[in-house]
Amino acid sequence: MAENVAKIKKRKDNIYKPKFSFKEVKRQKALMIWSVLFLIYGIVFYYLPLGGWVMAFKNYKTKDGIFGSKWVGLDKFKFLFSDDTFKQVIRNTLCMGVINLVATFVTAIAFAILLNEIRNRHFKKTVQTISYMPHFLSWVIVTGLLHDALSVNGIINEILVKTHILSS
Repeated sequence: MAENVAKIKKRKDNIYKPKFSFKEVKRQKALMIWSVLFLIYGIVFYYLPLGGWVMAFKNYKTKDGIFGSKWVGLDKFKFLFSDDTFKQVIRNTLCMGVINLVATFVTAIAFAILLNEIRNRHFKKTVQTISYMPHFLSWVIVTGLLHDALSVNGIINEILVKTHILSS
């Protein structure tokens, strides 16, 4: 019995205990820097904006700022939920969301099927590229490209004039 107790005590002493050392921190300096950067990013973009939620419970005045404005508690929420049009607004929002979801889903599937039926490979790839362009480029860039293409001196107008569909 005494032997077993001695073995258990000996086993406890051999357990690895990690020790903090500045040498280890220095060795992993890049990891520490990136960790601090991501921590700062998280605080700035995820936690600091939560302070704006306080505005929902205040009578916000620009001159007083967020934390200087008068505290009104749940008064705004009571007004919102007691309004006669609240149920209609919620219903309209949900209906618009469902209609948008169904319409975009059906349109995307129909477009994919129609695009799949095109036999001319070059035309099919061109249409695919043009239709996917807004997903990969900024809307400002897409609008600029369309503006240039559809302007009086744009490529579309030039093609229509050269094919005698439009007169100059």
